[in-house]
Amino acid sequence: YISMALENTHEGDFTITVDEAEDVCHVSGSLEEMAEGNNVNLVDNFCSNSGTVWTTYTVTNADGPDHITVDISVVDDLDGTPGSPQLYSVYKNGCSEDITGDVRCLEPGDVLYIESGDATLDYGDYFINIDQGVLDVANDDCIDAEDRGTLTCSATVTGAADANACGGEQDCTGADVDGVWYHFVASSAVNTFDFTGSEFRVWTGPDCATLTELGCAGDAALTDVLADPTTIYWVMVYGSGSFTATSDAGVPANDLCADAVALVSGTAVEGSTFCANGELVYCTLDATSHEVYYSYTNNNANTIDLNVAIASSTATNNTTSAVQISVAAYVSDCSGAPFNGIASGPGCNILDNSFDIGCIDPGETIILAVGSIEGEEGDFSITATETVTSVVNDVCAGAGDFGEIASSCQQVDNQGENTGACSDNFNDGGCDFNDNAMSSVWYMFSTDANAEIADIVTDLADASFALYTGPDCDNLAFVGGSCSTSGSLTGLTV
Repeated sequence: YISMALENTHEGDFTITVDEAEDVCHVSGSLEEMAEGNNVNLVDNFCSNSGTVWTTYTVTNADGPDHITVDISVVDDLDGTPGSPQLYSVYKNGCSEDITGDVRCLEPGDVLYIESGDATLDYGDYFINIDQGVLDVANDDCIDAEDRGTLTCSATVTGAADANACGGEQDCTGADVDGVWYHFVASSAVNTFDFTGSEFRVWTGPDCATLTELGCAGDAALTDVLADPTTIYWVMVYGSGSFTATSDAGVPANDLCADAVALVSGTAVEGSTFCANGELVYCTLDATSHEVYYSYTNNNANTIDLNVAIASSTATNNTTSAVQISVAAYVSDCSGAPFNGIASGPGCNILDNSFDIGCIDPGETIILAVGSIEGEEGDFSITATETVTSVVNDVCAGAGDFGEIASSCQQVDNQGENTGACSDNFNDGGCDFNDNAMSSVWYMFSTDANAEIADIVTDLADASFALYTGPDCDNLAFVGGSCSTSGSLTGLTV
């Protein structure tokens, strides 16, 4: 109850204002306003029943339009009372939004409601120090998203939240969060990839104004994501979260010729051109293509033909079969020199088909480059099947035997046949039989004790041949050769 009396001659209108006590948070405007600085705001708690008092501080525009942080501290003015003043609470723009311990992400004009003093009812005066500044996080807005580069088959893309972020975003439940932004692209070599981590959202789109949500942490939509090299992926991470984007397929173990996988006749081997690099040029493949390598060794005593079959498959990465596959044969030293066999390819676009490589010599190893052009890579199955040549004397070890030729000075005719024979890589001292045009076969004969000179003639057109002597095929000495296709050797000493 308030009674008002005025002396005579002082009558008139007047206003009575009743303020709430300073030990209660309220927005009437009567709380004492603090200024920025140290030891400039001297307050006391003498009139507080609780020992604490409320003051205010209004954020200024001295530090820019946003990302403002305010550091508030309470210190004794050195008079000893109260003995231990404390900062208890900080509220933002009223008495309901408690930001105690997190006085950041402020804007000019925000009003802070500050509770301080000594709740043990120790009374006296003390200073409230205010330090306003900026704690800027560069990528807490989409337009300032940090570029994390390119997701590749061997390099992941990662990002983490920042406790100082002031993004003002929303999580997948619609709750307000302060997040940071990242963006990246996927290499064209990557087929599918996964997002792992927590507290993040993912979008796709050309820019921040045109985003399409892909999913949130833990969503099935973020597993086996089909990579699109023309798309930008945007990730917002909040709280204490982080994310990692990882290609489902890695660089194949046989990405290099030196690491070629050995094939066994008749056994299918699963493979993939996903994430493989390009090196050799054949069919329509070039350095931008994707090639892996296999080897095959002829462990037979005679030459072989090799059938190479390529079939569709998804067994390697459990995702996508190759759109198309081409195969080429090379020599084993990884020099990139083509293998010089009969009908040795390359086999272009032979997915779900096959091609033949002829005339692989005993003990010889060839390299098979299996590749896809950019955009057609994927899984496949390869099967190599050998067929040993029916031409027994295609190599020296199977030489046809004419027996002993008597030294009767009479011509002895012997039937020969080279149909279906391969070229021969033997040219020690004689003709070079390695040319693919050569269908080379071997024969042997012996002489009687009286033989001194031999003439050898063939009626085969454009024939080249050479004579060697020795106890076996590993110990031959060159005697003479007809390498000019004349079809005859005369006067050979035997």
